[in-house]
Amino acid sequence: MEGRRKIALLAGQPDENYQSLFIQGFLEQAFASNFDVCVFAMYQKYQDSAARETGESNIFTLPDYEMFDAVVILSDSIQTPDVLERIEEKLHASYKKPVICIDKESQYFPYVMTDHYTASKQVVAHLIEEHGFTDIAYLTGREAHPHSVQRLLGYYDCMEEHELEINPRRVFYGDFWYSSGISVAKQLLKDRENLPQAVACANDCMAIGLAGELVKAGIRVPDDIAVTGYDVLPEGRFSPEPITSAPIPARECGIHAVKCLEASFAGEELPEFHASVELFIGSSCGCGCKEAAAVSKLRNTWETERFQGDFNADENHMEDDLLLQTDAGSMMNTIFSYVHQIRPFDSFHLCLNTDWMDRDAGEAYTEKMLHVLECGAERLGFSPVNLHAEFERNKLLPGLWEEKEHPLAYFFSPLFFEDHCLGYA
Repeated sequence: MEGRRKIALLAGQPDENYQSLFIQGFLEQAFASNFDVCVFAMYQKYQDSAARETGESNIFTLPDYEMFDAVVILSDSIQTPDVLERIEEKLHASYKKPVICIDKESQYFPYVMTDHYTASKQVVAHLIEEHGFTDIAYLTGREAHPHSVQRLLGYYDCMEEHELEINPRRVFYGDFWYSSGISVAKQLLKDRENLPQAVACANDCMAIGLAGELVKAGIRVPDDIAVTGYDVLPEGRFSPEPITSAPIPARECGIHAVKCLEASFAGEELPEFHASVELFIGSSCGCGCKEAAAVSKLRNTWETERFQGDFNADENHMEDDLLLQTDAGSMMNTIFSYVHQIRPFDSFHLCLNTDWMDRDAGEAYTEKMLHVLECGAERLGFSPVNLHAEFERNKLLPGLWEEKEHPLAYFFSPLFFEDHCLGYA
């Protein structure tokens, strides 16, 4: 393929905090390097049924990888059973261009691990050096998960460097969710007379769950026990006591991944990734949070509220409107009417399999696709619904391979019902 290089980026749940920040950094550096990027992504890292695992993961069978100059896989975000293994096996068998895996070791390809160690160590150092704490517990994630291992190692090394005792009973394992923090709080409350001075958590979700459960039991945060997190989520920043935390250097890792591609194209060794971050100093550690003083909408409770305005919000009638339609044309027009509400974007396209109304379960994409719907950036910039405009599937989208004035990013997401693959957007 001549002209501007095109990179395929594979991911699960691209709007999740880590993936979103990584993609921001990746695109920033890719555009600076004059690369186009096509992101192929499942909506979720984990699906609720085996059928949806098939329906979502079909998106990774869509691209003809030979048409791309390199492939980058956000490996840890693809948690659907066997999917990552199938992707790697396929690429290893037939793809001879650069492949880089992110945040998970690969038996076939070079990989880049996000530096969680440095930032986690900085948080523990803050508790020791700024507050004088010596009895610090740590709540990490799943025991074998590489992120958990890095973050816990940062705690261990920081304690040792400050010549502080590491009590095995002060180390807990969770799953990065609120419930883990709640569970650890309940364990600590069994011995209220011997609470640690502080608990450092491997993410903000667990810190919120832990702090909320302690407060319910009459333990004051941070007066009686300090709590810190990691990843600086909005939910943590706007807690009743904003969570002192460290940002994940995900955006920096995205930038680094593109530099690794440039090294691969040049036949050079991949550079190592190291990142230092600036802590978000909240009040959950005992510091006075300057930012919190200016925030008028801190939550009154530790429990987080469901974000308003999502697909399931009371005012959203999209599901009802779709169910009311009785033919393909009206269905596509209904989708189009809702597309108007999700701007800004440069363009939106809907592509269906040629036999999308008569699909067998488990089948993927047809050799030809229907370019059914196209909307531009402006509210009037659209083409009418067309159920007959065919194009070759390996082109992915009419006009995508034509040279543009500047590099672009395209996000491909699956259109499916359970394990029935209908097309993609």
